[in-house]
Amino acid sequence: EVLMKKYIIILSLTLLFFVSCQQGKKETFTGERGGEIVIGTINEPTTLNPIFPSIGKSIGVEDLLFLSLHGRNAEGKIIPQLATSWEYSEDFKSITYYLQSDVNWSDGKPVTAEDVKFTFDLIKNPATVSPLAASVRFIDSARVVNTYAIRFYFRRVYADELLDSGLTPLPMHILKDVKDVRNSSFNNAPVGNGPYKLAKWKRGKSMELIANDEYFKGAPPLAKVTFWFAPGEEELAMELLSGNIDIVEDVTPSLYEKIKGKKDINLVTKPGHSYTYIGWNLKIPLFKEKKMRLALTYAIDRGKLVKDVLFNLADIAKGPIPPTSWAYSEELTTFSYNPEGAAKLLNELGWKLTKRTKERKKDRKSLTFTLITNNENPIRIAIANFVASELAKVGVTVKTEFLDTPTFISRLVSGDFDAFILGWSVKERIDPTMVWNSEPEKGKFNLVSYKNPAIDTIIDRALLTLDRRETKKIWATFQKIIAEDIPNTFLFYPQEISASSGCVQGIEKEDTRFILANLENYWIPASMRKSVDIASLGGEIEEEGEKEEKPEEKPIINPEELLEKKVKEAALEEAAPKPTPEEIAKAEAEKGHTVEPKHEKVETTKTVVKKPEPEIPPTFPKLKKLVIPDYPESAKLVGAQGNVFVKVLIGIDGRVKSAAVVKSFGNPVCDASALVAAKATLWTPGTKNGKPVQMEQTYPVRFPP
Repeated sequence: EVLMKKYIIILSLTLLFFVSCQQGKKETFTGERGGEIVIGTINEPTTLNPIFPSIGKSIGVEDLLFLSLHGRNAEGKIIPQLATSWEYSEDFKSITYYLQSDVNWSDGKPVTAEDVKFTFDLIKNPATVSPLAASVRFIDSARVVNTYAIRFYFRRVYADELLDSGLTPLPMHILKDVKDVRNSSFNNAPVGNGPYKLAKWKRGKSMELIANDEYFKGAPPLAKVTFWFAPGEEELAMELLSGNIDIVEDVTPSLYEKIKGKKDINLVTKPGHSYTYIGWNLKIPLFKEKKMRLALTYAIDRGKLVKDVLFNLADIAKGPIPPTSWAYSEELTTFSYNPEGAAKLLNELGWKLTKRTKERKKDRKSLTFTLITNNENPIRIAIANFVASELAKVGVTVKTEFLDTPTFISRLVSGDFDAFILGWSVKERIDPTMVWNSEPEKGKFNLVSYKNPAIDTIIDRALLTLDRRETKKIWATFQKIIAEDIPNTFLFYPQEISASSGCVQGIEKEDTRFILANLENYWIPASMRKSVDIASLGGEIEEEGEKEEKPEEKPIINPEELLEKKVKEAALEEAAPKPTPEEIAKAEAEKGHTVEPKHEKVETTKTVVKKPEPEIPPTFPKLKKLVIPDYPESAKLVGAQGNVFVKVLIGIDGRVKSAAVVKSFGNPVCDASALVAAKATLWTPGTKNGKPVQMEQTYPVRFPP
């Protein structure tokens, strides 16, 4: 029995052990150096810290900024990355990683085993509230062997030891004294060790990365990578067809129809690794009844959805694991379109169809609910409208609500919804703990509040089973239970479609990974390079007339000049920035002349000439006491980050008379908190001719503070 057990262990881990015995070879970059690539997307990240993955779709920025211990090649095989190699202990209860000795953080400090251990401990610490905590729960501890070697100890032997321990380290020398890493400024301006480093991030607009000269392979070919966050699909199509953007990383089916067959645009279509679904809030009485969820699922013609909305670039979904995964169950069945069955179930539940209005009512209440999704995703909006139309056919009224992404995510995490449309990606390593576990500490993204102790047990059992064939059977049971319980209505498995212009070199169509996974090897020939004004993309150029509408408003204070310094040093008094060149120029101009309005009549016939008195240059308001805003709990939960620009009217006593948000990053609770703080902030008032006057000032309030 002992020999058989050992044989099973060795059989299950042979492939991983074989990989671990191979040394990482340092690659050299090919292709012409220099130039910029512009990537268009509607998916903006909420954070750049890899231990806090977003609920929404990742665009892979973290992978350009940080190295993991290991990665995957074009064939999907595990290969060394930060680690040169690794080895298992004889009893398979530990793995030792040997790190590259010439990898530095972008600030020049070396990357060591201490960074890896620090990151592991950070993820394990409940106070960090990292969603990755569940994925390392079977790792007991980590020990630094030497400067460039780290060993992980496992509580028991299981097949995914290598995948679970393949962490993405963070710089200990920067974060070791940070008490609240989740809300650290590091998440917006990280120091990484990957091929690129962050240069600029204009939330809602663009993100600019530049080649990292400290990268251990040397700087990559492309000097700059710019992500443009498009306001919508139409703008993406327009700029791609105009040649202003080089890659669209997530092409929707409708965008695919617009650009297919176009010259100099390469489209790559691959089977997808995700599913799109309707999530039902199981805490709401209406959806607690399984019959109701089944009736609504019966009433949606998903075949028509795939054909008419997705142009057949998707497959009807059956459950929470897509067909591209090794764990997918071929035996899983789905609920076919059955409007008669839906009507029957709704009648049984007491929701009767009225003859006059064709609405279903019970106890004089209409059968209605609100379906929410994010407004940046045109496909989800189309899906929501389709679902509302389908359910109307059986007498169910669906109100749709389309929210900006931060508000949408905030509503999901706080449970403030009836139903929602979302997508979820499934990785090679199957671990649905975050989505389906009943315990809040483990099921961080269990948005529908599904509770099933049997599922909790099944997940742990599958994760700890060594035999892949046995594991596949366990995952089949998991899929069957979830599909039959209908906590979600699984809509479809989308294909992954990307587009690139003909000038981008180095893209391999056979690469099984995400299109940006190999971006460090992409390059653009010098003869095909162009300069693009990112601010002009999508027709966002500011018209001259717009600048003249608010002539007396002072320039926006740069956050880096004021708030960052004051938050870090906690010195809130006498924090005013120096006047900008624009302010000085304006003050000088005001000294020189005063123009009387042309429409005014001069009543006197005698001109009195007075000797001009020397004018005192005006001064602008200065911060006297900056009030730091509260960071709302709902914003913390979703990692909401950004600047809220507030315009205040400052009285002659230095107190704020009124405040208004002039620019938001999309989180209403942060807007409200910013206003409260702004109204309590004290100023030294601005002056004209040496006397205090009321004056407006616009400045940013940063979240997290």
